[in-house]
Formats: sequence, structure tokens, C-alpha cells
Amino acid sequence: MRFIDAGQELSFGVLFGKVLPENTRLASNTWFMGIIIDGPKNMTSSERLLDYNCFPSPNSASLTVNGGQAITRNPDFSSPSHFEFETGTCGYVRVKPHQTDVSAQIGQVKVQATIGEPRPWDGDAKGPMGWLNNLPLPLYWFIYSIGSSANYSLTLEDGSTLSGKAVVHMERNWGGSFPAGWMWLQGIGNPPLAGLHHFGHSQPGEGSATDNEFVSFALTYGPVGFYVV
Repeated sequence: MRFIDAGQELSFGVLFGKVLPENTRLASNTWFMGIIIDGPKNMTSSERLLDYNCFPSPNSASLTVNGGQAITRNPDFSSPSHFEFETGTCGYVRVKPHQTDVSAQIGQVKVQATIGEPRPWDGDAKGPMGWLNNLPLPLYWFIYSIGSSANYSLTLEDGSTLSGKAVVHMERNWGGSFPAGWMWLQGIGNPPLAGLHHFGHSQPGEGSATDNEFVSFALTYGPVGFYVV
């Protein structure tokens, strides 16, 4: 998931998941949670892009559904999302049908966020791949929300804290493998034309990017395919 606070020129992401290796005897660190930070413009670090990784112990991490129940089947596209990703040591992501709660801490860096209603890619909830989901591909991609509103708090390594409102893009990948090379581009801004007033603007260039007042796009490219959101 990627948070964008355009007013502070701040973008940061929280990544989480579990790898299901072909050979479990050779696998280690299969659970993961990460934080990526780009900005803000007044950031004192010499590195503009910062990343922090956590590999929790399998003994403390868990993935459950519907408030702590064991997973008994694969998810489908029509049921509301309701699951809990818990690491025990570096935080959690708890997704409910109308809200997502995030708490991630790696070292001194911490993200706390409450994300509102998802804004789906399409009405049938199959995401940008559509009918391609039925083919035996090495990797699948699903966009859960193209731009939910969120309240967040981000604590940096130096102890300073940034907080505010953000627009959040949420997606997932799954499959047999992930490409060795992948490119991702994402942007957000106020609607440039009065004809886009259905996003919430009556006059172009006024206000700030909120959940009702923005145009966003994402472009992703790799060996598996090419998509524009």
C-alpha cells in the first residue's frame, strides 16, 4: 500500500506478505514487512528514498480471516476483504470490509494509519487483469483500492513525526514468482480540467488532493505485462 500526502510532498509505503517456497527445507525469512519513504521535501537525510525491512519469526507471525479464524480456502473476488496479518514484532495490517488499520514499526521508524472505504478498480472486483485471472500465469496482480482516504502518523529515524491525511493505493501480487526486474510509476494531483468535476472539483486548480478531489494514475511494466491504471 502506498500513502501520498501531496501537501507535504510525502510518499511512503507499507509492504507485507509471506513467500511460499517450493522447497521449505531451504527457505528462511518467509514472512516480511517493510516501510519505504520518499520525502518529504525538507527531509534532512542524504538519501531521498529510504527503506526498512523486517523478517518476523514464523513462530510469532500469523495470517487469519474474519477476526482471527483459520484460513480454509482461497479467497474469491466477490466476498468482502476481511483478514489479519500479524507479525508480533514489527506490526500488523488488519483489513475489514470498510476500514484498514495499519501499525508497522521497524527500528525507530513507525507508521500508524486508519484507512477508509476502498475505492475498487471496477464494479466486478476483478481488478486490472480481468479475464487474465483465469489463465495459468506466473504472477497475478489485483488492485484493492485506487485511492482511499486515510489519517496517518509517520515517525522518522530522528524521532520527528509527520501526520495528516493521505490518499492510499492498495494492491497485491501473488503467484509462482516475481520478475527480477520491474518498473512502477505513480502520480496524483488536482484535476486539470473543469470537465473532471465529477471527482469533486468545480474549479480546476483549487483545494488539495483528498479522497474526493484528485486524479491519480499508475503505470507498471515488467516481463509479465504492461498496465496503466
